[in-house]
Amino acid sequence: MNRRFSNWLVANLLGLVSLNVLACGYCLEDRIASVYDHVLVAKTKQLNQKMLYLIWDGPANRDEAMRHELISIASRLPGITKGSVRVSLEPATIGLAYQPLKISREQVEALLLQRLKSKKIVVSSLPE
Repeated sequence: MNRRFSNWLVANLLGLVSLNVLACGYCLEDRIASVYDHVLVAKTKQLNQKMLYLIWDGPANRDEAMRHELISIASRLPGITKGSVRVSLEPATIGLAYQPLKISREQVEALLLQRLKSKKIVVSSLPE
């Protein structure tokens, strides 16, 4: 095999491998990364609060209006830290800080389901 062909083959194989490591949007890491805010996470830990990441889905428009509506609804839940709600449209993810002495992660999820039911949006929390 000549050197030029070998170099071409290696470059193309590396290119194929790199396509497989692009963010798919479906794995947990991609979803969390879409709403991750290091400053918020550090502040949350400092205040003995917890972060919660949820998947959301439904027949809603994935636009800025929906993002702002989801932020507004989640922000009004009891025990949610003011200014902590982050929403990604793709992948459809919500991240927020909550006060575990006031509300549990299960209660946050149940309240969000209840408040989003009329919009036919469902949420499901990601594992801790």
